[in-house]
Amino acid sequence: MSQTLNCIADLSTAHRTTRAAGMSPLSKRALAIHCVPMLAHASEVLFFDDDVVVSPRMADIFEAVEPALIGAVFERHKPQGWHSMHWRTACAIYNVSSCKPKSSLLFNSGVMLLSRQHLPLLARWQERQLECRVLCDQLFFNAVAAQRGIAVSDLGASFNFVGSEVRRAVVTSSEGRPIQDKAARRAALRAACVVHLTRKVPKLYLAHWIARRALTQQDVMQCFQNSSAAAIEGSKELLLRLLPIEEKYDIGVELCKGEPPGCKAQPWVQVA
Repeated sequence: MSQTLNCIADLSTAHRTTRAAGMSPLSKRALAIHCVPMLAHASEVLFFDDDVVVSPRMADIFEAVEPALIGAVFERHKPQGWHSMHWRTACAIYNVSSCKPKSSLLFNSGVMLLSRQHLPLLARWQERQLECRVLCDQLFFNAVAAQRGIAVSDLGASFNFVGSEVRRAVVTSSEGRPIQDKAARRAALRAACVVHLTRKVPKLYLAHWIARRALTQQDVMQCFQNSSAAAIEGSKELLLRLLPIEEKYDIGVELCKGEPPGCKAQPWVQVA
């Protein structure tokens, strides 16, 4: 616990120093610089992006991943063409000799279980200027892991359930057409342990909706991989900590902004 508190305390310094350097506040580079020293005292660290919502039922994944491996989630919801395009970029920028863009998948760096064995990888991140336009840290981590022959243990999509998949589970597709496998998508959102509010979603409102829904209706983010989970303890206390903004938005409207006519919340979302 003290290590976690020390890391949180350092983030206020990170916020000031990164602003002064013209960097994005609380960027991953700042988190690495100020929190990676935890690995000098703890054998493993679970690393989250700052746009991640974690289930109150979060399963313990430390025992599930060998220290030599990076625990992360491959972006299997993306087509191979997407992976190939970004792997070519990563290989070109970071001179990856064993590049196999046609068959390799990228893991998402928003949730990573790291150990002391990965300190050299993180040290290079602090020292090198990231050279990219999109997926900067993700391309770096994937490229360096490939260069160093570090294998990845796929945690499964429930440990990094991305915003685009949340959208598909919550609203209809454009022009009101039903989404393929909508029952499966809803079930996946319900089973999720970690939701990652990636691009193109209203992050504040979606984070609030997911957290509130998980605590009240208990039909999202129940982390079914944690089979021993009992009823969420202290749910009333957790609810009291949420900002009282539920009257300020309609999640269907928010997720459908910029979408073609007919986009709307699915019926199950309307159940209060």
